[in-house]
Amino acid sequence: GGSALLGFVAVMAPHFEHSCDHFITALDFFIIFTWILALLLGSMVSCFAIFHVWLMSHAFTTIEFCEKRRADDTKRNAQGYRLKELYARSPYSISWYHNVSHGLGP
Repeated sequence: GGSALLGFVAVMAPHFEHSCDHFITALDFFIIFTWILALLLGSMVSCFAIFHVWLMSHAFTTIEFCEKRRADDTKRNAQGYRLKELYARSPYSISWYHNVSHGLGP
């Protein structure tokens, strides 16, 4: 998804430059508009995918990441450990390869 949109941006770059230089028709407007839209969407989808690959490689879910990110530095559990220290690593994380293979399947 994201790579296809960014590929479209790369292929259409000469047409985008030409339309910016000679902005005459409605077609030029649509070329500029779609190029900018594809650039924005491609960047966002790529960042979204990279973030979820990182989550998968560290054995986190999206909800776990959000809850652990908002943990207070001053809070401690019953044994006296800070929650931030406990949340730094997932208890289900084995290794990068095994986390990805468990996430994607055998």
